[in-house]
Amino acid sequence: LQQMKEQQKPGLMEKAGLTEAQAEKIIEINYETRMQAARELKDLNEADRTKKLAEIKAMKEKRYSEVLTPEQMKAVKTYYEEMGKNMQKKAGN
Repeated sequence: LQQMKEQQKPGLMEKAGLTEAQAEKIIEINYETRMQAARELKDLNEADRTKKLAEIKAMKEKRYSEVLTPEQMKAVKTYYEEMGKNMQKKAGN
């Protein structure tokens, strides 16, 4: 978690315009959501997994909305989409 904070916090603050506290909270929410998904999805069939994943994603969005403005939520989503594209490019090389 600390490593994720060190890697992602500067980008969230710069690109998404978050405060340091907001950036830390978003990274914590993402970490907790990933851990929950890993625990809860592993023994489910495809249909149940899709349903549970939608529930987890909705809960994450709700937690985001408690910390961020709607504009910041869009900026965070864009930041993580860009981060994902960059990771795919690195993996492809």
